[in-house]
Amino acid sequence: MSQNISNPEFESKNESAAFKRSFFSSIEIVVTSRCNIKCRHCIYDCQPFSTEQLSKSAIKNLIKQAAKLDSLRSVIFTGGEAFLEYDSLVENIALCEDLELESSLVTNGFWALDSQITNQKLKKLKGLKILNVSTDSFHQEFVPVDRIRNIIKSCHELGVECIVRVSYLNDPASEIGIIKKQLTGLEGLYTISAMPVAPFGRAATLIDTLLIYEYDPKGIPCCGADCPVIDSNGDAKFCPGGLFSHPGNSLLKVGNILDETLETIKKSANLNPIVQMLRLRGPSGLARLIRNQAIKEGIPFLFQMEEVRDLCSLCKYVITDPDNAKLLQRAVKNPEVHREIALARFHEFGEISIFYEKSVYSGAKRTADITVDTM
Repeated sequence: MSQNISNPEFESKNESAAFKRSFFSSIEIVVTSRCNIKCRHCIYDCQPFSTEQLSKSAIKNLIKQAAKLDSLRSVIFTGGEAFLEYDSLVENIALCEDLELESSLVTNGFWALDSQITNQKLKKLKGLKILNVSTDSFHQEFVPVDRIRNIIKSCHELGVECIVRVSYLNDPASEIGIIKKQLTGLEGLYTISAMPVAPFGRAATLIDTLLIYEYDPKGIPCCGADCPVIDSNGDAKFCPGGLFSHPGNSLLKVGNILDETLETIKKSANLNPIVQMLRLRGPSGLARLIRNQAIKEGIPFLFQMEEVRDLCSLCKYVITDPDNAKLLQRAVKNPEVHREIALARFHEFGEISIFYEKSVYSGAKRTADITVDTM
């Protein structure tokens, strides 16, 4: 039975958000869509026979562009399974080090057969700052937990921060507790990052929806919209989750690094009201804009947000439903929406955009006009 409570993982991540979150401070590069395992919960539907991947030259060029952006401090390599492109990882992490960018990667740990092999592999990744390794009931159907233990020990010896990523169903305390018990003796050498399984990709067909963790997504901002994910086809999307299982021109796709520069993509995203509202108020903020626009146009708005019980499903409904998408695109043309976003970004994140400068000017002019009218 699903728990009808808010998601404590999202709550903990969003504490002191104004101090921890920043726009375009990192990029996540999907180096390949190929993965050596087929986890039942994989929202990206990665598998061994996937062929799509970024070329070595495209990744190197992307890293060099990233180093030129003042706001960008780190590069995250993921997949698929990033270690299937190990030689490329070695080169790209070294390049990040040379360009004074922090680097991290995400892996399922299949390669950590014993302590010697694990040490050898990690030592070659000179400059790696953080290693995220995934393990849970799904990954352990393919990768034994002993390999995760090897990784944690080697990371500690080599001074690499290790984060254990756990995907859970409707009993997070118990499921996370099992992982901690499996890692007994390694306390203090790793941290856990836990997240609920989302009903997308293979999870949509292979996992009973009654087992999916439920929580109220209303008012929860999307931290995943802070920074772009560069897909294996070059698309830059401000979504690390469910939209990858819905290919095509999503409203959260801001460009493609094979066609335009990373700087151009950053400028576009900075001025994109849908991305910025998602950062600030989450998909419920977008749903509010859609509802208000529907009322304005006299269009029935039948969607009940209370019926959706997780953040990604709400976002999927808002973004991918054709009628909602059209309403949203019309709604964000409203100057008042731009003003709301600009002022919120300034007060909550300390970010100043062209919309903020226009809003300040508009507000000052409006005040002056009112003063004149009342004299």
